[in-house]
Amino acid sequence: MKDKKKSPSPSRYSAILSIALCFLMLSTVSCHKKPTIRTVKVISECYDNQDYESSWDWIEQEYLPPLLSTITQSLSGTVYYKDLYEYDDQQLVRIHRDFSYSSPFDAVFGYDNRGRVATETLNYNGEFIGKATFTYNDRDQIVKADYQINDDYTKRQLHVVPWHKAAHKAIVERLKRMKKDAKGTFNVHVDYVYEGGNLVSETWDYDGVQDFITYTYDNAVNPFKGLWSLNEELVIYPDLVSANNVLITTLNEDGDIDTESNTYLYDEENYPVAIIQSYFENDTIRWNYKQLQYKELDPK
Repeated sequence: MKDKKKSPSPSRYSAILSIALCFLMLSTVSCHKKPTIRTVKVISECYDNQDYESSWDWIEQEYLPPLLSTITQSLSGTVYYKDLYEYDDQQLVRIHRDFSYSSPFDAVFGYDNRGRVATETLNYNGEFIGKATFTYNDRDQIVKADYQINDDYTKRQLHVVPWHKAAHKAIVERLKRMKKDAKGTFNVHVDYVYEGGNLVSETWDYDGVQDFITYTYDNAVNPFKGLWSLNEELVIYPDLVSANNVLITTLNEDGDIDTESNTYLYDEENYPVAIIQSYFENDTIRWNYKQLQYKELDPK
């Protein structure tokens, strides 16, 4: 008669259970591995027809997107300032600009309890120039901004990146027409409106006067989105907060309407590689041609 199969002993049950638990633990660990960040395409250089050139350096991180480290600006091959980006963990806390010919600028950032930029304070040579305070909607878009800007701001020829020149000059002229408070400070309130992922209009309110700015967009990738820069005018530009690139800017100022337009060339991934800008300056149309170069960063 054939022997009956013996039942596994308790010790064998224990061994089988241990193996199963080990397999389960390994599976759990593998399921909770840190995510891998795919290759990221970032700006490496910008240059234009006026011999301005900027080179962008990045901090590569394991499992996290890269952080902007420095922007070095040159004119005709000579470096005249460098912006240094400083972080507390992943939060940008300061941009420090070292000039080769004048005192330094600083933009200092404060955050709300949701990790969003709540304030930006601008200092020149250690002295206060201006402050912006931001309000957000439930989509984390900036919908209101209150600006306090010192009178000294309008007395200086502050540098701005070439593609913001027209807007910067319009802002300075606007401030010169405004009334100052007892502390010699200009106060401006701006409301921002979005459609989808793009900023489409701004309403400037100061001294009982309202100016309006509207924007239209392409459907391509905006490589500047989310990248704070040291703008001496402090205001929010659409390239910081919008998913796409601005095609037309229309400024309605006291019934006087000016239009600026951008034309783009794109690469195979729908990133802009060249921008042709037209804008008005002293009632004369000006042209600026900007080119962008990129590099790809792989996770460590």
